[in-house]
Amino acid sequence: MLKSVFPSNIGHPEISFSSTAAEEIKTAGFEGYWFDPAKDFILPPEQMKLILKENGLKAAGMELPVEFREDEEVFERDLNYLDSIAEQAKRIGITRTITWIVPSSDTIPFEKNFALHVERLRRVLDVLARHGISLGLEFQGPKSLRKDRKYWFVHTLDGMKALIAAIDRPNCGLVLDVWHWDLANMEAFDFKEIASADEIITVHMNDAPEGLKDIEYQDLVRRLPGSTGILRTKEFVSGLKGLGYQGPVYAEPFAEELADMPFIQALETVSRSLDSIL
Repeated sequence: MLKSVFPSNIGHPEISFSSTAAEEIKTAGFEGYWFDPAKDFILPPEQMKLILKENGLKAAGMELPVEFREDEEVFERDLNYLDSIAEQAKRIGITRTITWIVPSSDTIPFEKNFALHVERLRRVLDVLARHGISLGLEFQGPKSLRKDRKYWFVHTLDGMKALIAAIDRPNCGLVLDVWHWDLANMEAFDFKEIASADEIITVHMNDAPEGLKDIEYQDLVRRLPGSTGILRTKEFVSGLKGLGYQGPVYAEPFAEELADMPFIQALETVSRSLDSIL
């Protein structure tokens, strides 16, 4: 697997891509960098590609720069920019992007929400396809994200596969996150629903706080991978290895203590945590 890092997810959203950041990322033992177009696409693509090469890093992927969950005006505005951003990403060497699917709504019934996602994400995927970029969709498992909401939406692997099938675009796949996998009550046998590793665009790793009931888990309150043993990480990693997955994997601990560390120390801490489970 391509051990990668996304600075915003390890407490350092102030870090943007540069020679200095790349040197520290390589020193800490990472192999890939996950881009945020809004803050990272500042340098010319050729320069960013050179920085990656000089530090032995790969362009692991990028965040999707399209807000498709808001009203039509916001979606159309972002979609209009996507072609130029995707062109820049292609020149850097990026072939993957990801987003998450909100698992509930107070205003949109399931069927209408499903149709809206299919229509908008098809348009996004058609733009990305022109630049050789695949999109991964992440389901969100915690019950707290559905509690007290009027309409539930896609929040499991089988639900996400149904959405992807309805979208019907070859460059659309899965994001698997051990947090969402475990809290959606997925099991080892659920990996049989995934035909091959090619269906997986990206993998996220983390752990959960101790002493909580299922309904008490809050999505942005997590722990370093393998640090508490609450999530069924070994089972999850075994399933990935069984499929032969070799793509990007990066940590999403959202741990407050990482923000208090210098960037290099946070990198080294996260790097060790990933090594302990992979």
